[in-house]
Amino acid sequence: MKQYTFIHDPGHGWLEVPQEDAKGIRFSKYSPRRNGNIYLEEDCDAPKFLEIMKARGVEIEIVDKYVEIGWRG
Repeated sequence: MKQYTFIHDPGHGWLEVPQEDAKGIRFSKYSPRRNGNIYLEEDCDAPKFLEIMKARGVEIEIVDKYVEIGWRG
């Protein structure tokens, strides 16, 4: 089972994924990469990643992390 953190603020959210786990998958410009992670934008990139992982038979647990001030990866 893989565990990922869903980071969200009052306006938006991102799924934090190690770049190695997302290797070979193309994402939009709205998913920043920093410190070896990619922060998958909640509306299109995160669902795409989760669908691909499900199709690969990978079980996923998502941990919720709320941040009060606008977060930008």
